[in-house]
Amino acid sequence: MAPTPPNTTARLKVHYHGPFGAHTMLFHAQTGEGDATFRTDVLNVILAMSGACWNGTTFDRAEFAAAGSSIFSEDPGWSVVTRTSSTNPGAGDAPSHFAQFGGRSPSTGKRAKWYLFEDALGDTADMRFSVGESADVSDIVDAIEAGAATIGAIDGTPIGVYQYANVGQNDYLTHRARRT
Repeated sequence: MAPTPPNTTARLKVHYHGPFGAHTMLFHAQTGEGDATFRTDVLNVILAMSGACWNGTTFDRAEFAAAGSSIFSEDPGWSVVTRTSSTNPGAGDAPSHFAQFGGRSPSTGKRAKWYLFEDALGDTADMRFSVGESADVSDIVDAIEAGAATIGAIDGTPIGVYQYANVGQNDYLTHRARRT
């Protein structure tokens, strides 16, 4: 599969931080989608994701880049999302823990992936939560599916959303363990 230029579609880069540090998450728009609708759909995904995060995790700003541009500018329409709960990390919780959500374009095979750090989902023996195993995962997958009219793969095509979230401490080790 040929590489796709990273600026093929409009993008929204969401910045967030929590007890373990600062992170970013990148969303690609489908080709020809309006900025306001795309932002709203991404915000709805972030609202669902915040429910699976540690107390105090804040998705504080976003930057937008138009299709064809490599320059990101502050998105003035972004709404700050902060997780407020009693879910605080314990001594055994690691800053490298992630939950990875994604999908794939049925027409081009291009993938979409979103790594959520600062998550409180925990681990399972198979390093994966299906939508039936976790209400938080189900809510996030539902939000991504609801936004699937505007959120797409890197090449701007629609995606089919995976019905699970991979969880782990380190991507390389997780994939290696899954192969054995």
